[in-house]
Amino acid sequence: MRAFGPLRGEELAALKVPPLSPLKVPAGATLAITPSVGQVPHRVPVEIRLTEGARLLRSQRVFVEVDRYLSVVVLTASLPAGAELDAGDLAVERVSASRAPPGALTDPALAVGAKLRQSVGAKIPLRNAWLWAQPLIKRGAQVLMTFRRGALVITAVGEALSDGKRGESIKLRNVQSNQTITGRVVAANAVEVEF
Repeated sequence: MRAFGPLRGEELAALKVPPLSPLKVPAGATLAITPSVGQVPHRVPVEIRLTEGARLLRSQRVFVEVDRYLSVVVLTASLPAGAELDAGDLAVERVSASRAPPGALTDPALAVGAKLRQSVGAKIPLRNAWLWAQPLIKRGAQVLMTFRRGALVITAVGEALSDGKRGESIKLRNVQSNQTITGRVVAANAVEVEF
């Protein structure tokens, strides 16, 4: 089912509407259902308005439980603890967000090259806590910082103030300005910074 209003573009896994009091809709009347902005999966406020021409016959506000689909990373086959993952070991499956475990990986690139801390069965959503990855950046290393805003790209040299694995945010010191900034590790000794 496709979402509407502020949830447009979301593919919904579930929509639970509470019981509504009976509505008699006279001929020529219009029934409008308008969702407000809300977090998914969560309770989303919805206003139901029954109008006849410009006259409001009835208005009721209810909360609807909404759940969306989420793409999570799973293993294609069961693997033992210590196994190093490559792209062939990983697949992406859709599950309802309410059934996805906390810390479930949504980007397979973050798991490639990582080792399993424990045995994991096939088709079970991978959690970040189950993976051990070698840091791509060591504290004190010089790193290439790439600053992006739209089509503008600026590069500079920085010093890593902590170790960092792919996808992690780390603190950096800009060597030229001596400012401390935060960037996301994208490769060995390479960090992307949004400004």
